[in-house]
Amino acid sequence: MRADDLERLQAMAKLLGGELINGCIRCPGPGEPPSGRALKVLLARGAPDSVIIFDTRTLCPDFQRNRAHVVERLAPLREAGT
Repeated sequence: MRADDLERLQAMAKLLGGELINGCIRCPGPGEPPSGRALKVLLARGAPDSVIIFDTRTLCPDFQRNRAHVVERLAPLREAGT
């Protein structure tokens, strides 16, 4: 993993209220308490909004709601151009 990717992931984890574990951000999903870690967020440059999101809570996750949740919280990074 490149150093700039690691820095970006750490900043993303902070904004999402989660933690970086083995290159993957674990963070609370929509409606989950701050201690929750239902979402996995991976950096993926070719993906929409440069992230791939997995919801570990259910087999039928609400993809749009999860993406909106993550994108909203990462807005400061986009606005800063990082």
